[in-house]
Order: sequence, then structure tokens, then C-alpha cells
Amino acid sequence: MKRILDWLYELFQPRRLGADWQDDERDYTFEQIKEEEMIGSPLPKSTQKFVRIKDQKRTMRCTAYAMSYVVEVMLMAHAIKNKKGWSRVYIDEDQLWENQILRNAKRENKPYDEMKRSMEKRGDWLHNALGSILDNGAYFYRQIGATKKKYHVTFGGYYRVDKDGTRKLSSLEIMKNCKKVYEKGHPTYSGQRMKKPWFIGWIINVAKNAMGGHCNVTTGPTDENLVVVPQSWGKKILDAGYSYIHGSKLNLMFGHYVLTGMKVREVTD
Repeated sequence: MKRILDWLYELFQPRRLGADWQDDERDYTFEQIKEEEMIGSPLPKSTQKFVRIKDQKRTMRCTAYAMSYVVEVMLMAHAIKNKKGWSRVYIDEDQLWENQILRNAKRENKPYDEMKRSMEKRGDWLHNALGSILDNGAYFYRQIGATKKKYHVTFGGYYRVDKDGTRKLSSLEIMKNCKKVYEKGHPTYSGQRMKKPWFIGWIINVAKNAMGGHCNVTTGPTDENLVVVPQSWGKKILDAGYSYIHGSKLNLMFGHYVLTGMKVREVTD
């Protein structure tokens, strides 16, 4: 009886997407990335799993949490290249989420509170999160003794590494492009639909069609044709909070995006 009730619940429950995706006006492809827009400093292999695992709990904020991982990984690559002392920094996901709500509210001409309630139920579009980080950047802090310094990081654009013009690339071609951007210090910002069981071991069960969409970042490849995916559900699950996606599934995912043109300034006011 319980199995029947569980099946009926899944069949009739409302469609709740933590993340979804569609092409948008900034949908540039890998070949258009200029070398000067890239950080140019690869992350050491040992740091593919360096990010501080966070927990979004039951919220639909995977787009904001994944975006914070993207920024933190890029800042680490920038710090390594320029011998900065802030290789471990933390971005405020609540601020990223609020900026996404404000951007959507403006675009859809809706009150902020109405848009917030809606997004807390259905999540957000990947390209809205990407557009929001371009519009607003993000703040981070560096603690020096008793002094806390505030910085602001901005980005010039974003590109897709899973397309060649209008043609969607194969998984093998996507993996090659992902490895190229990893070597330049850039993670990818992406997402996928998932089906039950959500994970087979630590590997995400990617599906073409499923009830839920989830946004994440990939920070590097492994020797087993997997990509490393820090998750936002806490350290007590999966591989201490990390999961993996098999390289053969990359073409089933949402657009694989990279942020470029990063600039960092110290905030003195």
C-alpha cells in the first residue's frame, strides 16, 4: 500500500524545479572566448575538491549556491596565479539569491515579495543567475589579524563550452572543452534533470526527462572519466558532500557555462 501511495504522490505532485534552463541572448559559444578573458592559471589537481561544502537545506536555491562555488573556485585560481593571500574566500549565497529575485521581479514586472514566494517554490533559471552575477558581481571578505577587508568581484561575460555555433556537442567534445577551461582556472556552471534513485553510488543519475532539475558546478575531471561536483546538501551525504557525473552524460545536461573577464577590487568605503 505504501508503495502505491508513494507512486501516486510522485505522479500528481506539482512540478517543482530547483533549476531550469533555456537559451538566452548571451548564449555565446566556446570559440568566442578571448584568451585575455581567462584567468590562465590551472588549479592544482589536489584542489579539485577544495571548496567548503555548504547546505541549502530544503530551499530551491541551488542556482545561488552553485554560483558561489563558481566564484570561489575562480578566486582561488586568481589567487594562485597572482600569489594573493585570499585563496580561501566565502561568498554570501543569500545575497546572490536576493539579486536573482530582484532581477526576475524587474524582468517580469512583479512585486518583490510575490516573485520571492514564487522562486522559493520553483527555483530559478540558470541564465537568470548568470545575468545577475554579471549585473551585480559578488562581495567577499579577507581576515587579516583583527582586520576584515572587503572586496568586490565582477565579471565581463559568460560562454558555453557545450556548443559550436548552434550545434550541441557530443559528450566527448564537451569533456575536451571542459578540460581546457579547467586548465585556465575556470569551473563550469551547469545543471541536469535527475531521476530516482538520484545517485548511483556517488554518481548523479542524469536523465533526459525527470521531475526535478538541479544546478551545480563542476571543478575538474578525474581519471575515471568523471567530473567532480561539489554539492549543496551538506558534508554528511555522498563523498563528504561531493558527487560525480560520468563523462558520457555531459551532453544530457543543461548548458555548460563559464564566467570570464574577472576583476577584483578592494572596497574602501
